[in-house]
Formats: sequence, C-alpha cells, structure tokens
Amino acid sequence: MEFPQPVIPKCVSITIHSGNILHGNILTQNPRITPTEELKEAIAQTVQAWLCHVDQKTVEEATDVVCENKPCIEIYSDEDRTDLKLTVKLFLTSFDSKTFQNAVDSVFQHLNPGRIDRLLVAFPSPKDEEISLTHAMPVWKEVELLVNDERIISPGVCDFKSELFQQLFEAAEVKPKANQINLASCCVIPPELSEFANQNSILLLTHNDPAGNELLPSEQLQQVLSRNMHVWDGESWSLQWVARYTYMLEGRGIVRSKGFLLAAERPLRFGD
Repeated sequence: MEFPQPVIPKCVSITIHSGNILHGNILTQNPRITPTEELKEAIAQTVQAWLCHVDQKTVEEATDVVCENKPCIEIYSDEDRTDLKLTVKLFLTSFDSKTFQNAVDSVFQHLNPGRIDRLLVAFPSPKDEEISLTHAMPVWKEVELLVNDERIISPGVCDFKSELFQQLFEAAEVKPKANQINLASCCVIPPELSEFANQNSILLLTHNDPAGNELLPSEQLQQVLSRNMHVWDGESWSLQWVARYTYMLEGRGIVRSKGFLLAAERPLRFGD
C-alpha cells in the first residue's frame, strides 16, 4: 500500500527491528526463501505493522525514526538466557569502527541480551581489491574491547581466506574463534584452512548468504520502503549495517527466535 503523502519526509536516520520473524509467515510460506528475500519480507512486514500503531503526526517531524514490529519483539530474562545461545551475524557496509560500535550498541539496546554468545563479523568486499588485515583490524580492535568487557563471548569472521585468517589470528590479542565460509564460492574448505583450524581449535562454519556479504543492496532497501510507504520515503537511503540474530536452545539445535536489525541513513532533502 502506498500512502498519498510521505510518512517520514524529514527522516535522515532509520533503524528497523523485525522482532521474531518466526511469529510471521515468512518462513512457513516459502521455506526455501533466499536470505536476501527473507530480509526484504521482514522489512516489509515490520513497516506494515509499525504503520498500524505509530503516531503519524509525530514521525512526520522526526529526523531519527525507529521502526519496530512491537508484537514480535521478545526480551528474554536472565533465567531464560541460561538455556538460550545468542548468535549475531553483523553485515557491515564499511570498515568504519564507529559504524561497528553503533551496530553493536543497537543490538544491546533493542535485544537487551546481557551478552552475545557468538558474533560473526561479515566485512564488505573492497572495490578492485581483496580484503586485507589493514581493512579488518580497526573493527577487530573494537571486537577485542567487547570480549574483554564480557559483552561478546566468542568472536568470529566470515569468508576470510586461509592466509588472511592466519594473519588476523597472529596479530589479534583476542583470537577469532570461528570463520564462516560461503561454500557456494569455494565449494570445499581449503585444506590449509582446515588444518590451521584443527590445530588452533577454530570452528569452521558454512553459510548461503550472498557472495561479498552484501545481504541487502541499498537500492533494494529503497524499493521495499517505497512500496510500503510513499515513494519519497524510500529515496536516497544508504544501508549502514544489518544484524541477523538467532536465539537457539543450547545443545538441542532448536531456533527459539530469529530476527533482523538494520540501520540506514540519507541526506536531508533540499527544502526540508
């Protein structure tokens, strides 16, 4: 449904929180849905639910908007957390350490989890070059601070080739404990990476997210927002980060909750 007038005409910063998507029909309607389509559908359902209860006169003047699917948001108690393991995969669109800090702070603000049991950092692919230790280290320094503060228990990275992963392992004070690999791009885990992981108790995981860790191009975010609000509400957004989180019953492999948090920014339109 498109609104006749812009809903968030002055908004330059938006945070979207889907809550637990297992409560909706995203996965039940299409169990083979791709990760990108799953996220787009979660955003659409979140925006639709948010528009049902938000004070539109208030958001018309807002420059910073939090769009939440409140009925689906679940906060677990300390007692619940004894059996629940929280994994967060953080898709970054830059190597800026401040952006990483903002993303982690937002996860703690919206989920109030006490701790993140496993954090997987998915770095973007630099243009015309491969990711290097120079790219990754500023963010990893922030990861180390969070581990030292016991806010993150087990940190890891995504799609690091064997040489780069070993470089990070040797350079880091807090060692990465996991490397999540896209099997679609490498088919099998390289023997040298497997050997290094076995020697250093590194967990090797696999995923089916898009190559290059671009889970949602900014253009597709703009399209989803335009279709569910006014066309102007979707203009000019630049995605900053996406956090996909899952709560699993420890030792049972049962997903209790799965959701998305994301943040985007855009310049203020002329005349606003």
